Amino acid sequence: MGKAKPSLLDDVLARASNGKPGFKTWFDRLPAEAQAELDAVRESFNPNTHQTRAFALAIMEAAKERNWETGGIQAVIAWLRKRR
Repeated sequence: MGKAKPSLLDDVLARASNGKPGFKTWFDRLPAEAQAELDAVRESFNPNTHQTRAFALAIMEAAKERNWETGGIQAVIAWLRKRR
């Protein structure tokens, strides 16, 4: 007797695994220490008292001085608005 075929569901689930994890964001590419510092900066951001674009530009400038690569202004703004 031959081996029993898997159900359709089992067959599809076995084939549907993600082969590639995708691209990392600029933030995910930074070292853990840099991420911790930037998380603290993001926690201090208050859209009621800070201008979002000015805050993001300040982050980009400070990161550049530390040799950390950030994304473009829109990527940094999106990251800044994202709460963890």
